[in-house]
Amino acid sequence: MTSRPAAPRVARVLAYLAGAGLLAFTFGVLLALNADDPVLMLVTVTPFALAAAGFASFWPEDSWRWGLRVSAAIVLFLAWTSMAFWLNSRIDLVPMGRALVVALAACLAAALAGRLRRATPSGTRHDF
Repeated sequence: MTSRPAAPRVARVLAYLAGAGLLAFTFGVLLALNADDPVLMLVTVTPFALAAAGFASFWPEDSWRWGLRVSAAIVLFLAWTSMAFWLNSRIDLVPMGRALVVALAACLAAALAGRLRRATPSGTRHDF
């Protein structure tokens, strides 16, 4: 089995930009839904996980790292938010916990997609 080349730098930049775009989408969802809605985490996690899995299916060698790249924007933003709350003496770690859930779900989806891609012979075509 020949190894595929590493992902190009452009693909890595696209992953970060996709995460930033998904962050904007997430804010739209947050404005439309009540923050206490249990469906909110599913609606937040799913696009990040799908984007990470999509990148990992093209470049499976970096599998779980795609999850970190795609979820970097929301993790950094919510870490910044948590730090701002902490500096204002309002300790609220819920945003950081949500960011970690998004990052872990994206990494898991990317790892599974990369593993599936590596397990599939390169000449196999899947018609669904």
